[in-house]
Amino acid sequence: MKRMHKRSPNQSGFVSIMVTLIIMTILTLILIGHARIMQREKAQALDRELSTQAYYAAESGVNDAAAYLKTNPTYTINSCDNTALNTISSQYPTRAQLSAAGDVRYTCVLIDPSPSDLQYTAATDKSIIVPVHSGSSAIDTINVSWEASDSAQRDLFTTNASHFLPQKNSNIGNWPWQATGVLRTSILSSNDTGTLSEGNLDDRTYFLYPLKSNAVNSRGAVTYPTQDATITDGNCNVDSRQGNGGNFAYACNVSIKVSAATANKIFYLRLKSTYTASNVAITAKDSSGNTLPLVGTQASIDVTGKANDVLRRIQVRRPLDQSYYFPEYALQVFDGICKRLEVYSGGGSINAPNANDPNNFCYIQ
Repeated sequence: MKRMHKRSPNQSGFVSIMVTLIIMTILTLILIGHARIMQREKAQALDRELSTQAYYAAESGVNDAAAYLKTNPTYTINSCDNTALNTISSQYPTRAQLSAAGDVRYTCVLIDPSPSDLQYTAATDKSIIVPVHSGSSAIDTINVSWEASDSAQRDLFTTNASHFLPQKNSNIGNWPWQATGVLRTSILSSNDTGTLSEGNLDDRTYFLYPLKSNAVNSRGAVTYPTQDATITDGNCNVDSRQGNGGNFAYACNVSIKVSAATANKIFYLRLKSTYTASNVAITAKDSSGNTLPLVGTQASIDVTGKANDVLRRIQVRRPLDQSYYFPEYALQVFDGICKRLEVYSGGGSINAPNANDPNNFCYIQ
């Protein structure tokens, strides 16, 4: 009797097929993922390129608006209608449309030649002169808001009310030396025509001191022109800043009260930051507390550029008046200067030094 043997099927081929299918599936998924990454990178690169083009288009709009304001300093655009846009773009057609197809251009230009605030950066090595004028409206207070330009320093203030100077050791005087600095503010008034004369200047100087305060939306106060050469606390609080829900542009704030005798005059502020550069915003209010427009000094320009479907918006400030150099000192020279001091007891006469006298300290050989 023959014994029957049942042979099991050989499954090695089936296993090979399954392994191959799994490997192909994995490779397919990798290729699909890589393709999607490449597609996303390509789209992002295109978006970056279009964003750059839209930004340059907006910059062209800013330059065109600034050029137009040179001959039309009171021109105002407060809506993005085609009529106002054509007024600007028709003057500079090659810059208003930066591509032949018209898909790169600026689409909206807004101009305010009398903004409610003036914005500047006060440096430590040079003063800036700011005319403050509100047309026919009488100014009751001029408000100065400031803080350090550097974001790492703008939240640092002094806590010492004795008006100590900053120290490298922050424990001395409670004022870190890398913090918001003192804003030296000189103010003078002219007559309503802007004419300056020796008899009507009323020049006063105030040192706005970055003293920290627990009170939010609080200002230090000084009166012009009855007070002079005073150190005025800025009541600095980070929550007073508009970006943090406050009412003011920056953390430190001082209000300069203007006397009734000078209310209708044009004011000139000379600003210089001490120790660190400062961002400064200036506003003016009338006797009822209403914020006044400030004319003839600075224009706010708001432009939107477009490249295909990508939009970029730029907001800048441009001066309307011509800037001019204001000397920092009563006497400035390019080379050294010889100073001679003589002290007499019990009176006496002082003779002018002779530059040709060898015994003179300022003798010129």
